[in-house]
Amino acid sequence: MPMGLIHNDITPANLLVGTDGEIVALLDFDDSAQTFLAYDLGSIVSTFGKDQHRRVDIDRIVALVGAYASVLDLTRSERALLPDLLAAHAAAQGFHVLGNWLSAGREVGNPMDSYSAQEFLDLTETRSTLQQWVQNL
Repeated sequence: MPMGLIHNDITPANLLVGTDGEIVALLDFDDSAQTFLAYDLGSIVSTFGKDQHRRVDIDRIVALVGAYASVLDLTRSERALLPDLLAAHAAAQGFHVLGNWLSAGREVGNPMDSYSAQEFLDLTETRSTLQQWVQNL
């Protein structure tokens, strides 16, 4: 699988948009990491692949992955592992959020209060659907 530097935090706040609406720059590389390039899809899916209730929207994810693959073709290995990479990203974010809550002294009654934890569960539930679609790219 191709590896390199990933941004790992592609969100609207980190996109500089020109007056014509086109993205002209990607900002804030504080969360960047050296890992599998396709892992960057995790932050993209986490930000842009959800519905208004912050639940995973498989149609949006399919569109996002399709757009990514039209610019940077996914290898066979990336296609095979993509549902798991997305879920791993959500799980890592969930641990990060819970760690922040604990270090801030917040009482953590239900870890599912984290949107990342719910995203992880949603992604594991839709794994076979996403896997089927990705293989047909």
